[in-house]
Amino acid sequence: MSNGDLNQEVAEFLYREALLLDERKWQDWLELYAEDAVFWVPSYTMEGEVVADPELSVNLMYVSSQSGLEDRIFRLSTEESFASSPLPRTCHMISNVLAHETEGGTVHATAAFNVACWSNQRGPENRVGRYEYHLRRDNDDYHIGRKKVLLVDEVIDGWFDFFSI
Repeated sequence: MSNGDLNQEVAEFLYREALLLDERKWQDWLELYAEDAVFWVPSYTMEGEVVADPELSVNLMYVSSQSGLEDRIFRLSTEESFASSPLPRTCHMISNVLAHETEGGTVHATAAFNVACWSNQRGPENRVGRYEYHLRRDNDDYHIGRKKVLLVDEVIDGWFDFFSI
């Protein structure tokens, strides 16, 4: 597959993930993730560098399995997450998708993102940054093995969760 074709194929996968989040199709979104998937939003060090090891550092968010993501969805669905109730409306915008396949068959991809949120309680919020993915090809589709969300902001005013970044 040419690099242009791979970029297009991966971009369509990432667009689908974003749409599922915007439409709150949590179960369909969850199915995009491998069982051992890692969802990581690292924090920044005092020197302004991204922390290197999620196991040894404070993180903005670190979920180390699909079942951990399932727990977050359960809290949303049962309105047990006070910070997420009522849920804001979101619009995920993704651009600058670049992908390459490793010798082991994993696809590494990066993309820029901008997520606009609106809630009656907090008004407008905007999160921007870059995604880094490790994707595993499964037949004709991909599963997310790892998603790293690099926020531009070093200081987060307010809250966020998996669906708003």
